[in-house]
Amino acid sequence: MFIQSSEYNITRGYTFPLHDYENNLAMLSLYTESDPDLLMKCISDHEDRLYLLFLSIHNRFLSEKAQQTNKLHAKVMKRLTSRKIEALHWASIGKTYREIAIIMGITESTVKFHIGNLIVKLDVINAKHAIKKATDLHLLNFNE
Repeated sequence: MFIQSSEYNITRGYTFPLHDYENNLAMLSLYTESDPDLLMKCISDHEDRLYLLFLSIHNRFLSEKAQQTNKLHAKVMKRLTSRKIEALHWASIGKTYREIAIIMGITESTVKFHIGNLIVKLDVINAKHAIKKATDLHLLNFNE
């Protein structure tokens, strides 16, 4: 943030930081090219209202992000079979392809096929990435 600020010759301003329940850091930064003391006075006079505005904007962002995730989840779920998700579940808890094959009663090449198919359908680059994306989309159930 400071490097980017210096690139635009911003040397003074005020930043409202926010850590949300998803462990994101969001910031609302204000600056002026005119009188910085006037900016600080304005911020001081309206700090509560500015912070409330920032919270409202961030909550809207989180809400829209959740809606997009839910739409993506529904779209992905239509394209995935329970067997593919089961194979990914076992992989996500550290089982090897051989172990997954034994657990699921299929061949190791079938496990590789399922995982490979998931990689394509989730539009990721490898099994670890598929596990991360499936977790983000709440496709994996870790309560089992």
